[in-house]
Amino acid sequence: MRYFVHSPWRPLVVTAVWLWLTPVALAVDFFWVPVGDPGNACDAQTWGCFGGVGYDYRIAAHEVTNAQYAEFLNATAASDPHGLYNPNMANFNGGITRIGDAGSYAYTAIAGREAMPVNHVSLFDAMRFVNWVHNGQGDGDTESGAYTMSTGQFGSPNARNPGAWIFLPTNDEWHKAAYYDTAAGVFYAYAAGTDAVITCTTPTADPNSANCAQAVGNFTSVGSYPGSQSPNGTFDQAGNVHEWTETELEDIETWFIRGGSYAWSAEMTAAIRQDDDYPDRESGAVGFRVASVEGGAGGTECGDGACESPENALTCPADCPEACGDGICSLGEDAGSCLDDCPSQCGDNLCTGNETANNCHVDCGSCGDNLCTGWENSTICPADCGPVCGDGDVEGNEQCEAGVPLADTCESLGFDGGTLACNASSCTYDTSECSEDQCLPRRASCSSDADCCSGDCRGRWFKTCK
Repeated sequence: MRYFVHSPWRPLVVTAVWLWLTPVALAVDFFWVPVGDPGNACDAQTWGCFGGVGYDYRIAAHEVTNAQYAEFLNATAASDPHGLYNPNMANFNGGITRIGDAGSYAYTAIAGREAMPVNHVSLFDAMRFVNWVHNGQGDGDTESGAYTMSTGQFGSPNARNPGAWIFLPTNDEWHKAAYYDTAAGVFYAYAAGTDAVITCTTPTADPNSANCAQAVGNFTSVGSYPGSQSPNGTFDQAGNVHEWTETELEDIETWFIRGGSYAWSAEMTAAIRQDDDYPDRESGAVGFRVASVEGGAGGTECGDGACESPENALTCPADCPEACGDGICSLGEDAGSCLDDCPSQCGDNLCTGNETANNCHVDCGSCGDNLCTGWENSTICPADCGPVCGDGDVEGNEQCEAGVPLADTCESLGFDGGTLACNASSCTYDTSECSEDQCLPRRASCSSDADCCSGDCRGRWFKTCK
């Protein structure tokens, strides 16, 4: 794999979503988003000008997943003469296993990784997948359709055939879908609708976020960053997995791959990056998504007025109005406004569901509830958090703490001498070793001057203090 950088930084725009692809009429279905403003100016950069497209088209909102590719394998690779399966798909960051012998191979998406992007696929593998979908799936041909696969697994791939309704995006189509805002007529620097450097983090609904820089350490399910759509409504065009395009790099027999991966830095996901790879290489960091002509067969399109699977209030609010009770925690809903859709979570600043001050003080606690938990302490809330004897802090009505220098002495407490101590169990002074001098008052019987407070003991027969 070779890498080189392209030019200046440009802008971007965002909304939010998460979705898992649910089959409709076809075994493999796609959620399409339209990319309009045909004839837009390209994004001028040091190494060229990218993203200028002279026609309307659609692109899949998500990368092709392990579950979708496993469907393809089960339909076409019982013997796998074209090497569509790579054994590395069963290891580490892969997501598909194979059992059986040649002629009866069976494929399964690994549990928990079904919705993650497929990887370890060559450009040829991706093209054959597209041909299969183009030809109706099922027993559809893999060797013709959108592409004529005359070169087998090696050599240079052929160009897109006329009449192809589904295909791999060109580098320009990919670039425009990721970075171009058709309403504002501008390109952005990152595929989340902003010029600010994208934040590499674990899955979140926060805007301008992505799976990059080893923040997760592996792939995430497609659409796991619902606040970070591209201006056109795609997901994960920053990070997660590199994506094949059908565009060759300057006739040197490598093809553009775009978007960076979960292991690459945030800057590597920017519009300025133009990376490439050999078409027969099956890298663990490269997958793909598909594109289609406007109004092409198969899938659903957001904005057509029909709320069709896999659309929902989160993925396509234009077609699917938000409603409490629809099972989707949409933007604007939370556990306080719609507990049916948005489960109660400790730490969401809402005291809902089965939360109490005991099990979630951060949401439900308050000073004066007789529970000293969470953010409370004896200084902030003395009503709930009285002094604790033995914690090493002399607070409230405590006189002392074991091991802490005493603030008083026997003398300062009114004794004449001795050693003051601390009762560790009660945090009160122990004065048992303090002493007082005893002297006799005037007229008390005495035997010497030392017995009298006055220091004067006299008498002929009976001595008394004078």
